[in-house]
Amino acid sequence: MSFLKPERGQVLVMAPVLVILFLALFAVVVEGGLWWGHLLDLQNDLDAACIASAIAQSKGWNYGTAFAASMRDNQVEDIYFSPYENGPDGMVIRGVNYGPSSTIVAGAYGPHDFSLMQFAGIREMTVSVRSRCRIPNARAVPICVKEPWVLAGLEDPSAEYPILGEGAEADESRGSSFSGACVTQIWCSNSDCEPRTFFEPATESNSPNVFKDLWADTAAGLIGSPLVPINGRIPVLDGVSAHFEANTIDDYFDVGDILIVMVYNGTIDVPDPSYGNWESVVVEYYAGARITRIDANTVWASFTERLDNLGDVRSQLTTRTVQWAWLGEVAP
Repeated sequence: MSFLKPERGQVLVMAPVLVILFLALFAVVVEGGLWWGHLLDLQNDLDAACIASAIAQSKGWNYGTAFAASMRDNQVEDIYFSPYENGPDGMVIRGVNYGPSSTIVAGAYGPHDFSLMQFAGIREMTVSVRSRCRIPNARAVPICVKEPWVLAGLEDPSAEYPILGEGAEADESRGSSFSGACVTQIWCSNSDCEPRTFFEPATESNSPNVFKDLWADTAAGLIGSPLVPINGRIPVLDGVSAHFEANTIDDYFDVGDILIVMVYNGTIDVPDPSYGNWESVVVEYYAGARITRIDANTVWASFTERLDNLGDVRSQLTTRTVQWAWLGEVAP
């Protein structure tokens, strides 16, 4: 005689419940992964847009336009970053703005649509991210300043010097009309500047004077330029009006902006006449120069620091994302 009760009916009753639980768990895992992936993608896109905005701001362009263009280039729909909106803490949660400590702050949020979770009545969930990035401290410009001024200026930060245009002549130039402008897309192998290495968009020419527009576009940040290595040699740009040089800087910079300039020893090397007129200087190191005033024909500046290696130079020129609570005085 058996006292065991049959359990077959209980299993049949539990089976649908287990299936539903399994499907619910599967939906949560899949939808949760898709939501998390959406969040990470949106964060990466926002970081890229924030950096684009910081670069634009450092060049004097519209950082809002750069931000929107970057987001759209990465296929982010406008509803995630427009219209502008602040959160309960008073900081941006959608859009972009100029933040504290020379930073750009940006936010993006919007819906993430669910498919499998709709059976439970959950149709969407919000994705929300923020980003903050540091605006470059300075801009590298194709200007060469003689070392005696830099050394004196670092001793007396209140002193100002004509770094470009009238008054920026070299100590020894042997007839050159150099007034501070250099061509950074051409590197010379020796004092005769022969052979020469060209970087786009520079090309071979009989005289560096034809590179006036190239110099202006480089100073404005409209085209890129390699960083000239320490002890590298580059040609100077002479025969260009001081007004043209000063006006170029005035169009893209303001008093108080910091320029990263190249420092030479004060002597312009003139090659043998058979090599043409490729006068050149040797870049001893770099220096920070804060614009104090811009006249019709001269750019004046004081000197802020000496930069002896390209690593120090790049740290002044690059932007990066930082922690949201970053105060500016220490690296994140």
